[in-house]
Amino acid sequence: MYGVSYGTTRALRFLQAHPGGADAVILDSVASPGAQYLSRYDTQFDPVARDLSEVCAADPVCGAKLGPEPWAKLDALFGKLTAGHCAQLGADVALFASVAPLFVQARSLRAHLFPLAYRIDRCEPADVEVVGHYMQTLLDLLSQTGGGEPRSSVILGTHVALSELWEEPAPTPAELQARCDAQRFCPREAQALGPLYEAWPRYPHDRFWSGWPTSTVPILAMNGQLDPQTPIGLAELSADRLTAPHRTFVAVPWSSHGVAFESPVKTAGAAPCGTQMMAGFIAAPEAPIDTTCLDDLVPVTWDEDPAVIEVLFGATDMWENKASPAPERRAAAPIDWAAVARLARDTARWLGR
Repeated sequence: MYGVSYGTTRALRFLQAHPGGADAVILDSVASPGAQYLSRYDTQFDPVARDLSEVCAADPVCGAKLGPEPWAKLDALFGKLTAGHCAQLGADVALFASVAPLFVQARSLRAHLFPLAYRIDRCEPADVEVVGHYMQTLLDLLSQTGGGEPRSSVILGTHVALSELWEEPAPTPAELQARCDAQRFCPREAQALGPLYEAWPRYPHDRFWSGWPTSTVPILAMNGQLDPQTPIGLAELSADRLTAPHRTFVAVPWSSHGVAFESPVKTAGAAPCGTQMMAGFIAAPEAPIDTTCLDDLVPVTWDEDPAVIEVLFGATDMWENKASPAPERRAAAPIDWAAVARLARDTARWLGR
């Protein structure tokens, strides 16, 4: 049995109800019962952004641009935006804060967070053009990924969240607002759901709620160390609670949510590290987990593909305004920040599944 994210709660619940119902279980991005609550979701992105800031500081490219304390730079930038800095971009700080979490969550966009912040902080006319080009291009790309028939239900997700993934006693809307206000990277998911709590027809807890299984079947649990959706500190609780033989918890450096897919390796053509560990576990659930692929992981760097830079930034450099040669950049137009924020939020929800 394989469960990822909320699917790990279902896998654990299955083992509670049917202790011998599976030969082995894989928990990918662990939502630890009694610890992982969606009512605290808005507080989980700043810590990962801080960790990324430390990676940036140690990187020869990012560190040279942002200095020894990139988090302080980001924090100061949000303060400047609150005071009206770079008004030419046409967004208030709340819109920036609602878009920014996507750059923490999506591994493919993490290399762009600090260059965009660097440009917004400088806010020269060419920077405004580049940021505008980036956001409009991102809006186009996110719109394309949202096509087709929906395969999930917002109503069902809300029903599950408020019924079994919410703190008790429930935080008030004012408390959720205060939590969000205290963050720089706030996706506003809990803040949006909180006011529904009292009126929503929640289903009652069963005897398994917030509990852990006593089943002794082999389990492989793994979690990314840069995962804001199931933070590593909460996921590691599974190592303390699932202690029967043939159970292993693997913390995966650099990885975001969904380790089976979000743990690429340097070896050309090789499967992601999470997939490699899963394959070995499936073949021999009681054998030690082969974690050698952790040494082959692709780290977070700021050595972006020039083709990606050209498409998204409309420039030849993520950071600087080079005179020539420069790709053709779309004509300046007001950024539809509300649409970007809405699609960023929808994409984040899709990534969360």
